[in-house]
Amino acid sequence: MKKFLYILTLQIFLLLFTGVSCGMPSKDIKTGGVFKSVDRGSTWEQKVKIEKKKTIASVSVLSMAIDPHNSKVIYIGTENRGIYKTENSGDSWRQLAINNGSVNSIALDPKSEGIVYAVNSGKVFKSTDGGAQWQMIYIESGGGTINTVTVDSYDSKNIYTGTSNGGFLKSADCGNSWSILKWFDSSIKYIVINPNDTRQIYVVTAEKFYKTNDSGLSWENISENLKDFKGADKINCIYVKNEVYLGTEAGLLKSADAGVSWESLRILIPPKKPLITSITVSPENSREIYFSSGATLFRSLDGGLNWQVVQLPTSRRIEVIKIDPENPDIIYIGVKFIKEKKKGFLPYQPAPPK
Repeated sequence: MKKFLYILTLQIFLLLFTGVSCGMPSKDIKTGGVFKSVDRGSTWEQKVKIEKKKTIASVSVLSMAIDPHNSKVIYIGTENRGIYKTENSGDSWRQLAINNGSVNSIALDPKSEGIVYAVNSGKVFKSTDGGAQWQMIYIESGGGTINTVTVDSYDSKNIYTGTSNGGFLKSADCGNSWSILKWFDSSIKYIVINPNDTRQIYVVTAEKFYKTNDSGLSWENISENLKDFKGADKINCIYVKNEVYLGTEAGLLKSADAGVSWESLRILIPPKKPLITSITVSPENSREIYFSSGATLFRSLDGGLNWQVVQLPTSRRIEVIKIDPENPDIIYIGVKFIKEKKKGFLPYQPAPPK
């Protein structure tokens, strides 16, 4: 039994670090873009067609958003090539007016169809017509960048964004004006709102982890609650709904009490390396958990007690996982090209904000 577990762990470790299966070139530039599964992640198909012979197969995906009004409509933010949109569940894509620069974060208004927010370098853009036209609604001064933008699902007039200078900003009028709620100690990586209580917001900075229960009026540093897990201060991704999940150098952590206490889920990869880059949970079943590392997807149907391993047909790193809110059988994954340091090995570096 020990020998079997050793062999299984070794095989998973090799898959994660190479990012490819046997015989697949490690620098295949045509395995990028978006992949789609219609059977909860068991099998995958690349969805990259633009028109005729053009594709987005070489694109690196940094962010993704599924329209809450129509799940056939999906936006992807890319590295250096702006935003692409599909209106037919990924069967075909078109590039929007933001057609260059890296888009690390996209947020959709859950109350008003067609309103889209996107982060492009040091600017926040807004579209009111599904991405046909865009207006710049905020620019970060002093050479800083903006890493994330998110919308309050209860009151969609409230927009939050975080900067590389540690600024936590809020707009209460759909982006027309902004106020600074707090200066954090370092660059803000993620802002995640609890969809069940939008007054509760989590902020991950480059150094610490914070929570507010009153929409940013007061804050609690909850980094200390992670001190029992070595490496948990290095947070690479976060998912919040009924529970809070963190992908860290300590592995996959879960809190059922809003970050007060934590447990480490027993996953099939060792701590620290490879990097956990994305986490999501089925909207229908809170025990159905997905996370990614390298080009490998891990799926649990029993709350993290047991895991199934699925290797995607790509040489790239899985960067974002999204489940269709109308049909949880359908899952989309965006992948990113990572420059190799050594032949066959992916470098260890933080994932960008989603």
